[in-house]
This record gives sequence, C-alpha cells and structure tokens, in this order.
Amino acid sequence: MTKWTNVLVAVLLMLGESCDGAQSGGVKEAHVSPMGQIRIIDRALKPSDESRVDIWKYGTIYAALGVTSERFADWERRYGMDSLGVAPDGSLFVPRFPVLSKVAWTYIDPVDLSDSETRELLNECETVIAATIDGAARDLFVQIRDLALQAIRESKTLRFGHP
Repeated sequence: MTKWTNVLVAVLLMLGESCDGAQSGGVKEAHVSPMGQIRIIDRALKPSDESRVDIWKYGTIYAALGVTSERFADWERRYGMDSLGVAPDGSLFVPRFPVLSKVAWTYIDPVDLSDSETRELLNECETVIAATIDGAARDLFVQIRDLALQAIRESKTLRFGHP
C-alpha cells in the first residue's frame, strides 16, 4: 500500500465503526466493538470494566470540534500519528483543546492522562457541551466529563485507548 492509502485507511477506521467477524456454528457472525474506550485505571494500571465510555465513532467527537477527515489526513502527513496532537512549533491539532488534541490517535496507542490533564479535559468537555448542536456529541461529551469527574474523585487515572 502507498503512504496515502495507509493514511486513508487510518482515517476511515477513525471515522467509522469497528467490526470484525467471528465464526459460530459454521455461520460468520459480525461482532461489533467500539473503536475506542475511555477507562478509569487504578494504581496498578488495571482498567475497570465498569467505569468506561465506549467511542463508537471518533468522528462524533472531532466533528463537534470542527475537525474534518481532511484535517486528520493533513496532520498525519505532516506530523505523523505519534505527535500527540502537538506540532514541532507548539501548535495544536485542535486549537484551544490540548487534551482532545493529545488523544486524537488513541485508536493506535493508548494515552494515560495526568491529573492536570484530566481536569483540563473537564473544561474542554464543558466548552463542547455548551457549544455543540449535535445531540449525540453532547451526550458523549457528558459521559466523558462524568467519567473524568469520577477519576478525579477517586484519585485515579483516565486512559484513552482501544478495547
């Protein structure tokens, strides 16, 4: 595959749903799993199955921030998927949203947030909740905010990653 094909596949995966097939009794069944998960992890870095938010489409998050698939592809081409949303000159993938910039590629590699980043995530979620007209995005950001609040109350870490 060419470099652009790889980028296109990554962007399509990021914006779409994850689906894999499983064999059962000779019939192929579709097993749908989320593209990503946000979980609270304990001090032993063990994730909690109960305290999580499933991300079915990253497009729901990033469209609410005004990010297009073209922006994702351009950023990946210029800075790679491992930039953590910060360009060499300090500019952010999503201006004014440093944490949501940092976690944009967690379908590739998980990212654990520091306490201060989790607190900043609360502010970012509140900004989007107040501004978005997309009900699905608002609901998702409310869930993320509530999970961040729980992590802060329990003095635990929030991990953005994949199932």
